[in-house]
Amino acid sequence: ISAKKLKLIQYGARISRFNPVDPVIYNKKQTKKKDFDILFVGSFGIRKGAIDILEAFKNFDHPNKVLTIVGSISKNVKTLLKKYETENIKIVGTVRNDLLIKYYQNSDVFLLPSIEEGSAVVILEAMASGCPVIVSNNAGADYINNGKNGFIVPIRSPNKICEYLQKISEDNVLKENLRNNSLKFISKINGWCEYGEKFNELIKSINKN
Repeated sequence: ISAKKLKLIQYGARISRFNPVDPVIYNKKQTKKKDFDILFVGSFGIRKGAIDILEAFKNFDHPNKVLTIVGSISKNVKTLLKKYETENIKIVGTVRNDLLIKYYQNSDVFLLPSIEEGSAVVILEAMASGCPVIVSNNAGADYINNGKNGFIVPIRSPNKICEYLQKISEDNVLKENLRNNSLKFISKINGWCEYGEKFNELIKSINKN
């Protein structure tokens, strides 16, 4: 298929549901916060980069690191988990979409280093909630300006994930910049409005032809 016949229309985010904590409350929480909370949302399996997340978390040097896994866990990964220290890993299970916001808002980083993925809406949900993201090229990284509103890592690169976790945990200014730039990006796409408008324009252009 000719590239001229292809049209990329990025997904939007449900900003009526996913939004950041009030700045005053957020700043108060940050001054008291000791844990460094890492979040994964989805089906925790090899395809989603589960092994890379576990390896990166194992090597990440932070005295109060916490990995929270929201969603189902594949049988293969359940077996693999036995090889890791799970004291600081919280397995929540499946959570209704309307209840996810508290997990995004309370996390320092959202991870999705998928090996194989479509365009993951959870990335936009995290960004809309003010949570910095680390994602792979294969997870829908079109939303990410690397180093500005998140970080992009190659697939199967736990060392790179660990490097970025270290950077964010040690640099509050970087963390705030990632957060603020994510919120600016979300405000520009205006929820799902831009997606709908572009899709409508595409349909009109096809009908003209």
